[in-house]
Amino acid sequence: MAGLEELDATVTLGQQLQTEEGPVVLVNIFTIDPADEEALLEAWAHDADFMKKQSGYISTQMQKGIAGSSPACRRGRHDHCYHAYLDSLRSPK
Repeated sequence: MAGLEELDATVTLGQQLQTEEGPVVLVNIFTIDPADEEALLEAWAHDADFMKKQSGYISTQMQKGIAGSSPACRRGRHDHCYHAYLDSLRSPK
């Protein structure tokens, strides 16, 4: 089951979304069961294809540990500005 864990103990994601600063870099960390790795990568690729078409999008990357580390992936997304990032979150797709 997916859940949100704050990465910053000082400022929550919700608080950060109340600002109008930018550019925006979003980082998600996924720790998954090895059996779910392929499904995660497929879902990420689908999400990345959608986000690449959004206004303000700059880049996205998926990284994975090496040398037999447990499956943990880090997804990073970079948008030109705060409003472009919020608009992509509000998209009905």
